[in-house]
Amino acid sequence: MRRRGALLLGLGSVAVAAAALAAVYSIRTAVARTDPELTVLSDSVAPLRRLFNDPSDRPRLVAIVSPSCPRAWYGFHALETAIVRDRPAAELSVIVVWTRLLPGDVEARVTPLDRRLPPDPRIRHLWDPAGLAGRALAATVGLESAPFVEDVYLFWPAGDRWEETAPPPASWVHQLAAGDPQRRRHGEALGREIDRIVGAMSGGPSPPPEPAPASAPSPAPAPGAG
Repeated sequence: MRRRGALLLGLGSVAVAAAALAAVYSIRTAVARTDPELTVLSDSVAPLRRLFNDPSDRPRLVAIVSPSCPRAWYGFHALETAIVRDRPAAELSVIVVWTRLLPGDVEARVTPLDRRLPPDPRIRHLWDPAGLAGRALAATVGLESAPFVEDVYLFWPAGDRWEETAPPPASWVHQLAAGDPQRRRHGEALGREIDRIVGAMSGGPSPPPEPAPASAPSPAPAPGAG
């Protein structure tokens, strides 16, 4: 009897471990969730400009993030949650530009790793190995002297169009060392500010902005990391 109980306990532990491994695998396995064919910015930002202007009759959100940076992953996950989970019917157009910043930033990693949220056709993904998008948009947030920007989340109202140069965003938030310190957020504060701006841009109620923190906390873990 004692041996049978030990066997059952052992089998239960194996089942729990297997379930945990399956959950981790499902989160870490890269899957194309929105665009089966990833758009690549190879020599110009023309594809990004076309996506920005089509459609231009709804608010646009552009995120420029690194696929292997934990802080950038936290920001992307906050943006995805605010749109896919919390506002499934909001008429928004979202462009996520994955750019090369760290040695681990390669095209093979440029697909969302978190399978807990369903695919959403409002979110489109681009791979920008040369940082063309960050270079083109740096001037719109007052960083003309920067080689390019990343880990930024920019928001435009309906009607704005990108002609020769991109228009300045109506609002933006970032995790840059440079840039407007009043717009710098990290960790949960970044998630709350993204949610607040998305809510305002989609016509819903939103709380007032929080004051910028005096200093940056430690990097937040990437979704699914552990």
